[in-house]
Amino acid sequence: MKEPTDHNLYIQPLEGGAKAVLAENVARAVTTAVWAPDGGRVLFTNDRDGGDDMWSVRVQEGRPAGLPELVQKGVGRLLDVTRGGECYYQTSPRTEDLYVAGVDPQTGKLASRPKQITTSGAHAGAAWSPDGEYLAYYAVPADRGPSSPMLRSIRTGQERGLVPRFVNIGITPQWFPDSRFLFVSPPAGKLAQFDIQAGESRPWLESVTLPHFYQDDSGMANYISVVLAPDARAVYYLTNDREAHQTSIFRLDAQDGSKKELCRTDLVTGLAVSPDGSRIAFVKTRTEAAPGVEPKPVWSIMTLPTSGGEPKEVYRVAPPFLSYPRWSKDGRRVFFLRGGPASDVFSIPAEGGEAQPLGISLHALSYLNIHPDGTQIVFTDSQSDNQLWVLKNLFNAAKAGR
Repeated sequence: MKEPTDHNLYIQPLEGGAKAVLAENVARAVTTAVWAPDGGRVLFTNDRDGGDDMWSVRVQEGRPAGLPELVQKGVGRLLDVTRGGECYYQTSPRTEDLYVAGVDPQTGKLASRPKQITTSGAHAGAAWSPDGEYLAYYAVPADRGPSSPMLRSIRTGQERGLVPRFVNIGITPQWFPDSRFLFVSPPAGKLAQFDIQAGESRPWLESVTLPHFYQDDSGMANYISVVLAPDARAVYYLTNDREAHQTSIFRLDAQDGSKKELCRTDLVTGLAVSPDGSRIAFVKTRTEAAPGVEPKPVWSIMTLPTSGGEPKEVYRVAPPFLSYPRWSKDGRRVFFLRGGPASDVFSIPAEGGEAQPLGISLHALSYLNIHPDGTQIVFTDSQSDNQLWVLKNLFNAAKAGR
C-alpha cells in the first residue's frame, strides 16, 4: 500500500515483517494496484507526468526485481486483471466548454437557446468586459496543469492567450470599469491590475494586504472570496473563523483604505455586487438539525446592503447546492446556479419570491456570468464520458521505463 506521508508504493508480507519500496515518486495516492495472474508483477497507476498512466514492476520474493515499466498511457482508473492476462480499466474523458444564451432581464426567462462558443478542451470562468468588447476566461490544458487566461474578441471571434501565462486573475475574471485592466485578486496578499494590452501586472492599492481566506473544513468550495465593485471604489472580501464555522464579509474603501465588517454569518460560498453598487448577493451554507432527524446541509441565496446590516434570505433549498449568484442589469433579479442531476440556471426577484428555472437542459453547469447589457449569460457546461476498456496481450505490451 502507499504511505500517506510520502509518494512511494510499498509491498509487505501478509504475515508481517519489513516492507519494501516497489516504486518511488508515484505522485498522488495510488487508488488501485493489482497483481498479475502469476504473481510476478504489480500493476499501478501513476500521474507523475500529468496523466493517469499504467505502470508495472516485477516482483521476486517480496521485493522489486527491476525498475517500473510503462504499460499504457491515459488509463484513468485501473480495475482488475483476469487470469488470462486481460486488463480492464476505465477512462472518464471530461469536456468543459463555454456556452452563451440570451435572457430577458425583466422576466428572467430564457430568450435564446445556449450556443457553444469553445471546443476541444476545458474552459471556465468567463466574464465580459464592461464595454462588451471582450470575453476573458480560462483554458485548462489536457493534463490539468495550470490554467491559462484567454481573451476573446466579441467582434471578430479571435482568441489569444494573455502574457504572462500564469497570471492569477482569480477563479472568475473581474474587470476594471475601463475594460483595459483585469482585477488580480490572489487568495491572500497584494492586489494588482493586469493590463490586457501590455501583458503585465502592476500593483493596485499597494498599502493594502488582504488576509488569507481559508476554506472551511466542510470542504465546500468558496468560489469567490474577493470582489471588485463595479465602479472600482471598493473591494469586498471574506474571512473565515474556522472554529466557529462562520464567515465575515468586509468592505475595503479603495479611496482611503478603510475597512468595515458588513456582517458575520455562516459559510459564504460566493459574492456578487449589484450593478449600482448598493447590494451584495451571496450563497450561505449551513447545517440544520432537528430532534430525531439526520442533520442536513441547507443553501440560501442572501442579499445585503453594501453599507452593512442584516442579510435577507430570498431563496432556500436543501441539496442540490447553489452557486454563482449574479445580478440582473437593473438589480431587480438574481440569477444563480442550482446543482444536482437537473443542474440549471434559475432566477428570482431580488426581494424574494418564486425561483424559476431557465430550462438550459445540458449537463453540469458552473461559472455563471451576465453580459453588461443584461441580455446574455455565459457559463461552463461539463460532462464526462465513462468508458470501459480491455487491454489484451498485456505483458507483451510493456515498454521500458524511464
